Amino acid sequence: MADKINVIEEEVTETSKDFLSGLRRVLMAGVGAVSLAQEEVEGFVTKLIDRGEIAEKDGRKLVDEFMDKRKKRAEESSKRVESEIEQRMEGLLNRMN
Repeated sequence: MADKINVIEEEVTETSKDFLSGLRRVLMAGVGAVSLAQEEVEGFVTKLIDRGEIAEKDGRKLVDEFMDKRKKRAEESSKRVESEIEQRMEGLLNRMN
């Protein structure tokens, strides 16, 4: 019986490590994509300002609005991921019992 429990604990530990490793890779890819998008928006707005197509004040406002929207979406995504992790961990713990 104790051997069976040890095997289950090892499987849970491995599964948790794999899950967290995969989650970390996904989050890092998301951070990279957001960073790239921010740089592209800022570069685009800078070009518009340089060409005189928009005022610098308006350009800063556009970038700020973009960043606010991005921040809200990131917070929403974070909450969804956190909820999913909690559900999966709860399911995993229920299977152990």
